[in-house]
Amino acid sequence: MPVSSPLLTFIVTAYNLPDSLLKACLDSIAQLSFEKGEAEVVVVDDGSDNPVDIETNGWNYNLRIIHRANGGPSAARNTGLAAARGEYIQFVDGDDLILWQNYTGCLPLLRSHKADMVVFSFSRRKSMSCRKPRFSGPVKGCFYMARHNIRAAVWGYVFSRKMARELRFIEGVDHGEDEDFTPRLMIRAKQLYVTSCPCYFYRMREESITKQTNQQHRNLLIHDTEATVLRFRCICNSLTGMEREAMERRTAQLAMDCLYLIIRLTHSRKTFKEVAARFCSVGLFPLPDRHYTWKYRLFRLLSASAIGRRLLFSFIR
Repeated sequence: MPVSSPLLTFIVTAYNLPDSLLKACLDSIAQLSFEKGEAEVVVVDDGSDNPVDIETNGWNYNLRIIHRANGGPSAARNTGLAAARGEYIQFVDGDDLILWQNYTGCLPLLRSHKADMVVFSFSRRKSMSCRKPRFSGPVKGCFYMARHNIRAAVWGYVFSRKMARELRFIEGVDHGEDEDFTPRLMIRAKQLYVTSCPCYFYRMREESITKQTNQQHRNLLIHDTEATVLRFRCICNSLTGMEREAMERRTAQLAMDCLYLIIRLTHSRKTFKEVAARFCSVGLFPLPDRHYTWKYRLFRLLSASAIGRRLLFSFIR
């Protein structure tokens, strides 16, 4: 018998994708072992020049296609979240694939363990098979964030729609938008599981937004990253205990990433000085003295002195 509401909603976002890539993406989802009505796919066509039109006959899940005016990845994902009916949400970029043989191993955690979030790895190869994925957990999301560097990409995990509640992407922020969404979501998780098994195939295409190298894109990436750092700093002030510790770690690491991006993408000492001054005004420069990773400690040490900054500008390209 079909279930009244799906277990899992796949939100697939697409913009000017070749039909062959989107069809391959949907076919990879169709390989998963769901009962009829247990899964749904919401394809959000974000104003493509040629509207998405995919044949769905014979597929064992419900598929809806939503056409909207182009608004960027954040707006497209918010449209998908508003339309989703599943207990759980999985974001998928329309040019990527679900590695269905591995992903199937995550489903018992949703069906039986009622996980809030399952974090998995990814691959740039289409044939990465785990005989039996091994999971660690459950742990609280704030505990995991306080002890680990996290990968913010929203396709790197499946999460409970109930846990997310009103949380949405900040529209207009389309360069590093995952960096804002993922930590705010993960810190809510009470039952988080993690596996190193790759369940997602990430396709690098020259046309994708992450491959853009023009100066406007670089400036927007730096601007949006800095804005996220300052927003997180405000959030930290409203938190206590482990939640604050977790968000402080993410904020400090993102501040380091922002300064690194300035050096690598612009090589502008003026921009570095201006952003560092704004970080200094909220206690984020010099970077907080924490033993997160050796890379963080080294960058903190070098960036805190004039001599060290000269070395960073000399060696980072």
